[in-house]
Amino acid sequence: MSTTPRLEGRGITVLLSGIRPGHDQVLAALGVAEHLRRDGLVFPGTPAAIAHARGLLTPVRGPRPAGPPGAPPARTARR
Repeated sequence: MSTTPRLEGRGITVLLSGIRPGHDQVLAALGVAEHLRRDGLVFPGTPAAIAHARGLLTPVRGPRPAGPPGAPPARTARR
């Protein structure tokens, strides 16, 4: 199994960028790029891929955890 399906199986979005002439044949043989192209996840260059990735990120909504950023969530007492 190639890396792409394993990453996607873990919920990770795979983006391809800057595919050079001649690499298409290798990617086609591996069965990697076809569905990424169909899903709009192949980009002419890295800046376009990064812009797309940033668009995939959404701010976390809901109450903010207490404490400094990166701190574990506060524990609540059980009754």
